[in-house]
Amino acid sequence: MRAANTGYVQYVNLDAFTLPSTTDASGALASPFGNASRNPGRTPAFYETDLDLNKRFNTSIESLKVEFRGELYNLFNHTNLYLPSSGLGGTLSTPATLNAPTSGGVITSTFEPRIVQFALKLIY
Repeated sequence: MRAANTGYVQYVNLDAFTLPSTTDASGALASPFGNASRNPGRTPAFYETDLDLNKRFNTSIESLKVEFRGELYNLFNHTNLYLPSSGLGGTLSTPATLNAPTSGGVITSTFEPRIVQFALKLIY
């Protein structure tokens, strides 16, 4: 789901949450944690495959060796979304209750795309 007019991903559905009231029906302080399950706003799945290739070559000079190295990070170039913004913010409607959250849970960036690097090392 896209956040309104921003182009960002709204990862946490704010309409599914209501901040708990500070007191219960008898006037005693209520639990500030509400009845949401544990970790309701966990991050999206993260998939990354890395590959490392090494090869050492002998040369005609006895004391000289050449090593080639290739490294590929995020080989399949899977888009991994970054962490959603933290905190569900709301405002007080009366001294005892809070409105539904109005901010939080938006993903605005991604982790690194595919990275390829090569190296050549001379060992003498």
